[in-house]
Amino acid sequence: MHTNLLDHKGINVVSNTFGSVSFHLGWSTPRVAAVHIVFFASFAVKI
Repeated sequence: MHTNLLDHKGINVVSNTFGSVSFHLGWSTPRVAAVHIVFFASFAVKI
């Protein structure tokens, strides 16, 4: 199957979206940073 290609593309889209959103919200907020770390950690574990 083509799951690898889809996964990598999905990761890029998710990271780009979260990057722009976090940039607008302000990366200096500790809570926002913590949420992103937890999100990407759980996302990486699923792969």
